[in-house]
Amino acid sequence: MRSIIRIASITIISILLINSSLQGKTLQTSLADKNTPAGGFIMADVEQCSQQIPVTSPDYLGVKFCSGNPNDAVLLSNPYSGSLHVEKMAPYLAGNKAIQDILALRKKARTIKLQTVREQFLKYSKGKLNPSQNKILDFLSRQVEMPLMLLNAMPFHCSDVFNTPCSFQMAAYFQPDYGNDIGAWADTTFVCALGIDNNDPGLSLEGEMKSGILELIICHEIGHCIQMDMMDNAFNKIENIGADSHSTQTISGLGTGYTEGWAEAFEAVYGPMNSKLNPQTAPSLLVPDFVMNRQDPLRRDRYVWEKNKKNGVVKNGLQLLSTEGVVAGIFYDILTSQAITAPFEKCVTVMVKAKSRSFDKFICNYLKLFPEDKKVITRILLENTFYVTMSCEAAPKYKNMYLSRQAFFEKKAPQKEFEKARQEFNTFKENLFQQAMSGADIFANVGPSLWIKGTNTDGGECLRNLNTATEMMLTGFGLEPADAAKVVAAREAKGFFTGNPVEILSSIIGDTGMKAFQAKGLAMAAHDPYKPAPEPAAYVINCKGQTYRLSQQDLQKFSKQKK
Repeated sequence: MRSIIRIASITIISILLINSSLQGKTLQTSLADKNTPAGGFIMADVEQCSQQIPVTSPDYLGVKFCSGNPNDAVLLSNPYSGSLHVEKMAPYLAGNKAIQDILALRKKARTIKLQTVREQFLKYSKGKLNPSQNKILDFLSRQVEMPLMLLNAMPFHCSDVFNTPCSFQMAAYFQPDYGNDIGAWADTTFVCALGIDNNDPGLSLEGEMKSGILELIICHEIGHCIQMDMMDNAFNKIENIGADSHSTQTISGLGTGYTEGWAEAFEAVYGPMNSKLNPQTAPSLLVPDFVMNRQDPLRRDRYVWEKNKKNGVVKNGLQLLSTEGVVAGIFYDILTSQAITAPFEKCVTVMVKAKSRSFDKFICNYLKLFPEDKKVITRILLENTFYVTMSCEAAPKYKNMYLSRQAFFEKKAPQKEFEKARQEFNTFKENLFQQAMSGADIFANVGPSLWIKGTNTDGGECLRNLNTATEMMLTGFGLEPADAAKVVAAREAKGFFTGNPVEILSSIIGDTGMKAFQAKGLAMAAHDPYKPAPEPAAYVINCKGQTYRLSQQDLQKFSKQKK
């Protein structure tokens, strides 16, 4: 079962073809008028078909896209009257304040993207836009007003994707009605509005509407859509690898922590608007425990604890940034901060301008673009990670304070010992904060990602990061429990590893440990997930012998093209 903590944002590189009869204002009207969008969204049914089949249905919405397989294309049509999506979901979402608010944020973000692209075009063209640039800006301005498409099924036959709530991105080609002039590329996003588990009454689509968790699921997915919109195809280069599954408390990877943390922050923001999510009413509405237990930690404890139990032992720096619940809590504090002017607008501006591929890079780019917020952003980050991202001394000092406080409350130690430990930690962290204000690296104690790929005789693969893996993760990878404990102990003593992960591992567990690993039919090798991959063919269109695309990194090249 894929639960709400397993909601995935998957990226499908596809082509979106807008029917040539739907142009200009007509494009928006045709999509909107056929379904009467409520609150800026359109309900649509997914029809699997062959690309060779002509589209003649009067219900066809003018949207067709493909996965690259000529026999696997998708049409979007008006949903069947009487369907659950039409009769219940559309009215439910149309009257939901959280949905209306996040749809307004989506529109605001797209407006910021339009303004940013215009500014960059003007910069590259020395203040004078060429015809191609004007056509792209015209397209992006219309994209601002386009409603969100909510689908009743997952398009394409994806064997690695469950038919549960998700969002996905498509490279979009729009053919403007400008005679022989070129079309324009941009990305757009869709959300599959589905039940998490239709075999569970509380997690079916109807159950989600009854309890109100559907609005949080949709807000989560629209959060993904906003990030995809801002980052264009740079979003596809974020390395979403790590644990075998992901959840708020799981240590996964920098990419997953970043993207899922951003989306989960919106759950924390809008969760309090749902009065049904309380211990008194939740049981009768069949709200699962993991939903009830998910929101408050985002707003308070932040999933920072090493064993997901508040015991004073904090995760290491890289583990913290690879835990989506930790990142979600920090994003939540930023988005709701009263000390930051327009925090959402600034966050999406950073995404559209900097295209950061991890949360630490996002924070660094935020501080470059908006130095006026340095004090607040730095304080939010460091307070919610107990300053562990900055110093290897922070975790043991915090643990000492925590245990001293616990001993005092349990009447096992005098108050003065607790006060001494608290003063020591507070003095230490304030010194670190002043160093950060003077330019010290707030991520100095975040080790590099050192990935190892394990393979078995059946061809199965397993990835582990040597700087984040717990003993349980390493045992699952194939190490003996004693060897896994040696690795973690060596890392804790050193702070974090650097170098070749296989060589490091081998030096710790020795020949005996390596032979025990290999005796299970396993092999390992260092893995670099950040090697540049070739551009997907779906991002390329050929028009009269020339190739055009709208990817942020190609804006300067594109802007210099002459007719």
